[in-house]
Amino acid sequence: KVLGMPKHKRWVLLANYIDKTMLRNDVSFYLGKQTSLPWTPRGYHVEVIINDVHLGNYYLCEQIKIDENRVNIAEMDPGSDDVTGGYLMEMDTYHPDDDETLFHSKYEFRTEVGTSRIPFKIKDPEAEDLTDNQLNYIKGYIHDFEDALFSDDWLDEEKGYKRYIDLDSFIDIYLVSELIYHTEWQHPKSSYMHKDSNGKLVSGPMWDYDWTTFSTRTGWYCRECLWYPRMFEDPAFVAELKEHWTLLYPKFRGAIDYMTKMKSKLAASAEKNYAIWGEGMYGSPNGEGAMTFEQSVDKIIDRYTERIEWLNAEFNKL
Repeated sequence: KVLGMPKHKRWVLLANYIDKTMLRNDVSFYLGKQTSLPWTPRGYHVEVIINDVHLGNYYLCEQIKIDENRVNIAEMDPGSDDVTGGYLMEMDTYHPDDDETLFHSKYEFRTEVGTSRIPFKIKDPEAEDLTDNQLNYIKGYIHDFEDALFSDDWLDEEKGYKRYIDLDSFIDIYLVSELIYHTEWQHPKSSYMHKDSNGKLVSGPMWDYDWTTFSTRTGWYCRECLWYPRMFEDPAFVAELKEHWTLLYPKFRGAIDYMTKMKSKLAASAEKNYAIWGEGMYGSPNGEGAMTFEQSVDKIIDRYTERIEWLNAEFNKL
């Protein structure tokens, strides 16, 4: 166990080197924990000192792994006859044609470079353990989900798209992503899904939110990405989306107080971190290089506050 988090041998130290606030990942995970998502990484800011050398502020958090304390799904033995799960997958367009990409989505979707099929990398089972039957199963399952989504019977209770996915997870991860204006959904990158044995496809867990998040006050974004444009055509999906938002809105408002508290808690550490790494650390798209730590946090609090109220008004119009 580390800092009270459940025991595991694999942990991550995130440098947050493009994020002057050092809070984008932490606050995004805070929001995820307010939802019904099965698991969201836990983490704490820490000072890293190795051999008496102070290396600054890092975010110590759980790594995404299949484990009873993390992504709690079945772990298939090599060559298992059960091909239904569990699978841990990542959608990642950084290297769409490398050896880790095992299949693509059947349909093309909007990305930053136009429309294209989305590459899927299977993180678990690992490549050397994955059988052809298992690969064919999970590839076929996702393609069947897409076929159902774009079929004439897509709203049918038995034949439609909902028979393939855990709808709550697709809604909740969407709400967090839209709220923080998660632009990487247009790639997509660092976007995970998993499927348990005999279970449905689950969206998540959440990961990687330091790039241009908490930057925009108004305007839809994530509803135009991935499968969501089609889902928004489903009145039942929209109704359930609004129901989730109504429940989560006061909890999401709590992030404002959380960021204010963390600004005070991290102030001294941020000053030390800046002294160690200097200007070069913040040459990022977040546009905070010239700001103080306090100013950068005030900026994301301001934009988040306006965005949550804009979204609240827009959801009420749907």
